[in-house]
Amino acid sequence: MPKLDETTQRARREHILDAAEHCFAREGFHRTSMQDICREAGVSPGAFYLYFSSKEDLIAGICEREKTALAQALASVAEAPDFMAALSQLGQTYCLEEPREKLRLHLEINAEAMRNPAIGHNVRAIDDFVAKSFERLLSDAKAKGRINPSADEATIAQIISILGDGLYLRRALDPEFDGKACMPVILSLISSLIGPVAEGTENSDKALKTDPVQVE
Repeated sequence: MPKLDETTQRARREHILDAAEHCFAREGFHRTSMQDICREAGVSPGAFYLYFSSKEDLIAGICEREKTALAQALASVAEAPDFMAALSQLGQTYCLEEPREKLRLHLEINAEAMRNPAIGHNVRAIDDFVAKSFERLLSDAKAKGRINPSADEATIAQIISILGDGLYLRRALDPEFDGKACMPVILSLISSLIGPVAEGTENSDKALKTDPVQVE
């Protein structure tokens, strides 16, 4: 059998991860078998095991691609001309627009993380990655004079993560929950912590701090 090129292998691996996400969200981690995932993906067990060795391995793959997607999203926020507007769009995308299946998947993974050490390690690693990524984003924005935070960046990053987790949980558990009504208040709270600086005033503020006018 000819060896698949790298692009095809990567696409097949992503396809299997998509199938695993559907199965875990629909049936739960324990009720989902490897055969279920193979059927969902339309691949043979032999083809499946070329890419993943266990359900824990699948969760690790899901977490890794979540990290990659978030890193790309945060890079867009860092480059956006309006920092707070970009952060608001990030919250909208992740907390309000994620399909319910994705919410159930995250709950399933987090529940299993309390019982399964391997999955717990992956979940804690991605939580740490999220917090550290937000901390770096805020530190960079502060250094550039784009924000004037009222607390240290590490604490604010943790608060942002907690608020995001709370919205995820509430949307997953309560179909009647109106996240859109809460989002403006949450953004106002985050804005008060971050202290966004109006565009065009960053450089002048820096100049005042670093190059004071000498009075004769």
